[in-house]
Amino acid sequence: MIDLTGGAITLEWDEPLDIAGRDITGYTIKIVSTNGSVANVVGYDGKGNPSRNGTLYDLTADTQYGMQVVAYIDVSNCLDTKLQAWSAVINVTTQSPTLPRTSPELVVGGYTGGIIQLVWVAPKDKGGVPLTRYTLNLLNGAGVSTVIFSTSDTSVLSYTHNDLTANTKYSYTITTSNAAGVSPTSAVLEASTDSITAPSAPSKVRQLTYNTGGAVSIGWDRSFDTGGQTIAGYMVYRFGELVSGVLPSTARTFTNKDQLQASTSYNFTVRSMGLNEMPSMASDQLVATTTAATKPQKALSLSANPGSSYLNLAWIPSGDTGGVPIKAYEVKLLLDSTLVNKTNVTTTNVLLTGLTANTVYIGSVRVYNDVGSSEEISTSMITTTKGVPDAPKPPSIRGKFGGNFTIQLEPPLFTGGSAITVMKVYKFSLENRVTPWLAQPLMLLVKDHKVLGLLSKRCH
Repeated sequence: MIDLTGGAITLEWDEPLDIAGRDITGYTIKIVSTNGSVANVVGYDGKGNPSRNGTLYDLTADTQYGMQVVAYIDVSNCLDTKLQAWSAVINVTTQSPTLPRTSPELVVGGYTGGIIQLVWVAPKDKGGVPLTRYTLNLLNGAGVSTVIFSTSDTSVLSYTHNDLTANTKYSYTITTSNAAGVSPTSAVLEASTDSITAPSAPSKVRQLTYNTGGAVSIGWDRSFDTGGQTIAGYMVYRFGELVSGVLPSTARTFTNKDQLQASTSYNFTVRSMGLNEMPSMASDQLVATTTAATKPQKALSLSANPGSSYLNLAWIPSGDTGGVPIKAYEVKLLLDSTLVNKTNVTTTNVLLTGLTANTVYIGSVRVYNDVGSSEEISTSMITTTKGVPDAPKPPSIRGKFGGNFTIQLEPPLFTGGSAITVMKVYKFSLENRVTPWLAQPLMLLVKDHKVLGLLSKRCH
């Protein structure tokens, strides 16, 4: 025995006296007992190595091992194993737990513009007790190390360093530990990222809770591999068609309200995009399903284009209809708490007339479908200052008889913001081109006016 730790034994031996006139091709060390218990396992397999020493690894600390050595020549495999001549048994007891003798062996497993995958192999001599931790360090230009990964799960033998810059060199070291302490630090491993590559697809695309029949909300985790550049944003696709535009790089959720139907399944994927507009591959497909039909969501905004006597209301409806068609929009206009106008329309705008100039009104809109109504959206709006009324429509004939006829008058749609107090009727003969003359002024509420004393069978 020439070397001993808590987890390894190194033996050395002499060449057999009789080698049958042939060269030795290798040796094997067999463990025949452990703490006195019979065993029969190969502890060192050196059949292709004629060196006269070998080390047994993965041994347990404070444990006695009985060992034998056998030599091989080129024809040994042709002989009955019963004819093998084993050495005498040597008994050696390992030390109490020692440090792992060497560091893990660290190598590069792969790389892109934005990641470096690091892989390691556990040291052969673990010190006679289980390994308890791996610690991976990143070294800066001054050689100062920072822990970037540490795990007590010693079955983990790789780590992917992400969020790296393209065409950049990075330096790493690794250690392992057991109950006795920490191993030596490995030699520095230098690795470089590639030129800019496409980012990896977003991961863990999932449906989020959203309790309406007309929308689906999804979430995702960021791209792990940026490709060596900054992520500019994310894009959501439904059945392969872009439905989100380019979302901010911080976005992790998106709610699709694009006229979806209740109790219906839709396929979604997500892509990320770098600053150079290089997109990732599509994420795994998510099948998301809307709920049963619900009430519609309220309008997104409400505004008014004002005049002195009117308000032209317009609103932007939510794309979430509840999963069934919109039936109507209920529009109300209040002056203080008094209802001035109420109407139902199927369009997303309505003209409300007959209003007072320079007056604040409260307009509101509520959306209806077969399930019910949305919440109300409301806002204050003000008419402009008083103005001149528009021209009224031409009079219409209600009846005629002999030298008289009856005409109907309608006030103008846009009154200028105050009540119409007078409507004047003018008449003249179309045949004789008589200068118009002014009739008796008529009050607004007088809709019909009888014109008398005209010559029959003449145009007026």
